[in-house]
Amino acid sequence: MTSAPELHAFLADLTVRRTRLLELGESDPHADDLRDLAERMQLADEELRVQQEELDDVSRRLTASIAENESYFQASPHARVITDLDGGVRRTNTAADQLIRRRADRPTRPIALWFEVADRGRVRNLIGRMQRCVRARQDGSAADQGMLRLPGGEPRPVVIAVTTATDVRTGAPVLRWELRPDLKTPDRPLRVVTDAPPADEPDRASFPVDRPGQLSIALAESLTSMAGQLAGCTDLDGVLKGILEGAISIVPGAQRAAITLCRRDGTEVAAGSDDAALACERAQLAGEHGRAEGPAANAVRNHATVVATIPEKTSQWPRLVTAAARADIRRVLAVPLSYGEQPLGVLSLYSAHPDAFGPAVRSVAPLVAVQGAVALHRMQREEHLQVAMRTRQHIGEAVGVLVERHRILPDEAFRRLVTASQHRNVKVRLIAEAVVQTGQDPEDIQLL
Repeated sequence: MTSAPELHAFLADLTVRRTRLLELGESDPHADDLRDLAERMQLADEELRVQQEELDDVSRRLTASIAENESYFQASPHARVITDLDGGVRRTNTAADQLIRRRADRPTRPIALWFEVADRGRVRNLIGRMQRCVRARQDGSAADQGMLRLPGGEPRPVVIAVTTATDVRTGAPVLRWELRPDLKTPDRPLRVVTDAPPADEPDRASFPVDRPGQLSIALAESLTSMAGQLAGCTDLDGVLKGILEGAISIVPGAQRAAITLCRRDGTEVAAGSDDAALACERAQLAGEHGRAEGPAANAVRNHATVVATIPEKTSQWPRLVTAAARADIRRVLAVPLSYGEQPLGVLSLYSAHPDAFGPAVRSVAPLVAVQGAVALHRMQREEHLQVAMRTRQHIGEAVGVLVERHRILPDEAFRRLVTASQHRNVKVRLIAEAVVQTGQDPEDIQLL
């Protein structure tokens, strides 16, 4: 990333050049391209400043979020542990240290070794289940019970709960453990909670709250991690991939996802998690006679979240019904992607369960969409800036060619480019590119 001093120096240079272009434009009333270029450079200047401010703000918010999450983690009255995917302990909170009577001067053992030998296989089984969820890019949670092996004391029965999570500092997948004293000391193990929601609970909360009305720390961490990963993307493909992966991992019930972007000349299906998602998205945005139809199309048209069950008959949305049937897709949640009042596109989530995406999920999906919209808006601004920078570079190179060849001043070389563009009714940038590529003078260039 460009440092702040480098950016400020670049902006200062950009301001000087823009002022010079404005002076040239005022001296030549017919120099529309000069004024257009000056306006573009001014826009690039403003966008760069806004982008740097937003990046600084994101950095501050990420730092604050990490500190807040760590505070919640340490202040929790429940014993909480963060491990890697193999069960190696990374962090423990105060309650966990007190529960296992860990001394600060002793190294932390893998979490499976905290338990009696007879229960270690049970803990490793939980680890294996969570590893499979991570490999399948799904949220996972499970529960069991075991006997803690305490130093110098009797074993203590505890309830074990483990969920998949993301390390907000590194973005790497981790396991979040919670240990609670089992006062009932059951004679048999607890029923293991399945990784996927039961058939009658398609919207089982993936991010439980610690107290009523409190935003789930796990959800906050996942959104923070997604924002950090998207902020590090340097191209549009990376941003689109990050949005799709984040949506599938965060939104309960989402098995497939696709993104449609708004362009000047219409909409474009830009990315999908797989071929089935792409087929369903294209079936909605490319209807017969150019007419779009389906939940994603309605979300784009009305700028509102749409959730719908795909009918089994083909009377409604026939193209979508046909594409969905091939992949056993029964439910669609389409969430607009927007930055302020600017519509950017739509994020479509697909599920095989006909009752997926209930009210709880519909409150989570827009939070994911906001993260994606901010990253997409940043990509658009950078694209506009790159166009302005390429224009400046081509014109500068062409001016240099003419100055060296004809021994004229840069102002005269630039006027020759402007005059040639006016006579041919094309942009100065195109004339400049031709001068650099062909070596011809502006007056001799023939553009097809």
